[in-house]
Amino acid sequence: MKNNKHTNNDNNEWKNQAFTPQVLSKPYLLNAVGEALFCQNLALEAVNKEIKRIAACPDSDETKNQATETNNNNNLLDEKQGERSVDTSSRSSVQTNRVSIRKKELNNSIAMLEKLKIEIQRTNLSSTTKSNSSKKDELDSIKQKISNLGFESIFNQPMELWKSRRNSTKKRKGDFGRPQGFDGIIYYSDLGVPILVGKMGASRDDTLRRIAQGTDLWFQVEDYNGSRVLLRQSLIRGTKNSKKCRQAAANIAAKYSIQGECGEKRISVMYTDSRKVAKRGSKVGSMKKNKKLGRIFGYPEDADSLNRTT
Repeated sequence: MKNNKHTNNDNNEWKNQAFTPQVLSKPYLLNAVGEALFCQNLALEAVNKEIKRIAACPDSDETKNQATETNNNNNLLDEKQGERSVDTSSRSSVQTNRVSIRKKELNNSIAMLEKLKIEIQRTNLSSTTKSNSSKKDELDSIKQKISNLGFESIFNQPMELWKSRRNSTKKRKGDFGRPQGFDGIIYYSDLGVPILVGKMGASRDDTLRRIAQGTDLWFQVEDYNGSRVLLRQSLIRGTKNSKKCRQAAANIAAKYSIQGECGEKRISVMYTDSRKVAKRGSKVGSMKKNKKLGRIFGYPEDADSLNRTT
């Protein structure tokens, strides 16, 4: 198999700094495999584009036949055209063969990485019967397998410079309505209003509380067993009283709740504004049920029709 190089041409500053290798752990190795898969899938995407380009090339058999027929009355031109056709056909065949081989290599590499990912997930490092030395040997063995597949350079640079991390950062910076420090899911209503989803059961979500404005609304299932959802209608004028936006937020709150995960189709959701969210004490960040602005039924399945970004 061809050795797959993991390069980083955009950021070379780290090479001039002291780099401390990451301590091996199960999560770190899973992230490393994820980085390798990301790179291979990017390469596979490029190969598939090249295959489409070759298939759409004007030098097809039909075009070449038409060109040959046009020159039937001129033997000299016909002979030259035939030579060019053979030459073009030969080059096209070589190119197609080369790209096909590369695609096969990438698919094999991805399959082996997926298999290795499952192996890591099944690795039990919490067993009390294993010594620390045995656990370290297990981690070293997995790292070596990743390196043997051609991805040793992944371990020679900081995680923040991995392609998958930089790509994710670029995407998140461009998300409308995503505040600094928030790495959760964002949905968008039909009117384009951002709807932020907090972590399940995390009432102390400082980021959401920090960026909430006066006209923004909070949503959560009435039994509190679900993520808090923030409808950022303050970002788009004219959406303050939009029933569509409120319904979309309610559907999302229902989806990200224990009841929603259990398959319930219709779930009661309460909503309120920032003034009704506890700002201090043991219930900081919690919605006050007795001071809610209203209640609306959420439908988890309807949330799937909305645009979202992670």
